[in-house]
Amino acid sequence: MPIVCEPAPIRSGMLSGAAPVETQPLFTHRLATEADLPAIKSLMELAIAEHLKAFLDPAQVELSKSIMGLDTQLIADRTYFLVEEGDRLAGCGGWSRRATLYGGDHSTSQRNAALLDMSKDAARIRAIQAAQAEREREQLRVQEDADRRRVLLQRLPPLLK
Repeated sequence: MPIVCEPAPIRSGMLSGAAPVETQPLFTHRLATEADLPAIKSLMELAIAEHLKAFLDPAQVELSKSIMGLDTQLIADRTYFLVEEGDRLAGCGGWSRRATLYGGDHSTSQRNAALLDMSKDAARIRAIQAAQAEREREQLRVQEDADRRRVLLQRLPPLLK
């Protein structure tokens, strides 16, 4: 049974002067399972094909597909997570305690299943992907947070600044 972490309610309206309102976050997260493989693969293919266009030319995007992809060992190791919005996959990613640096199941030449020595080796962040809407939403959230901080600082008495 997948583990679903229920986040605490968020209190909104604090900076606007409005009465706080309890709202539930739009996103939940949980560990990925083998049953999630088709949705993860679809999101990864879309993210690789679309998100990299801003940074790479078409030939480089195609080349990226040969080294990027789903590493199912992360799911088996229970170190790969999903972020969901309702029943829709919004993002995924994980970490590894294995020597493999990057690549999916298809990139066999880069695979090394040896476990890292956690007393001296750092875990590796692996395969972070997000749907385009979530990437744009996060950019908007960062801008809104900056705007809120600016408004709050303007409201503080000059001695507190």
